[in-house]
Amino acid sequence: MRTTLQNLGGNLRAKVEAALRSAAPSPNSRPPIDRHSSAATTKPKRQPATTTGPAMNRAEAAYAAVLEARVRAGEIESYEFERVKFRIGSRCWYTPDFEVRHYDGRTEIHEVKVRWKNGQVGMREDARVKLHALAQSRPKTAVMLCVREIDGSWTIDRVRP
Repeated sequence: MRTTLQNLGGNLRAKVEAALRSAAPSPNSRPPIDRHSSAATTKPKRQPATTTGPAMNRAEAAYAAVLEARVRAGEIESYEFERVKFRIGSRCWYTPDFEVRHYDGRTEIHEVKVRWKNGQVGMREDARVKLHALAQSRPKTAVMLCVREIDGSWTIDRVRP
């Protein structure tokens, strides 16, 4: 006679069922490693590094289109999104949105913000202080605040230290 779970007595059957439940893998557990198979000796393939940079928000993407039009028109040489990072102070860094290069060698820093419906520029106080500190520490580099208005137009002002 073949022994099955149904053939066992009540107390013995309960113990076997409990042992089977404790031996069953939980959903969070890993499968056992077979150290003798050839698959265990090969290393998993490494994922390639992503080459995409930081993502732009809608206002930055719209301003990138403006800069691209300026490049095609020959007004500026090139622009790059979040290419540089400036140290403002101890453990304080600032990454501007765009670095714009002109044909004569000048470089401008452009920070993109939007104007809210209440008329204020969507910029926190710490970002405003960092922008002014950058303008003060680099007087030869033009630091520009580019504000997208509610109607979609752009207001571009140079930040004074």
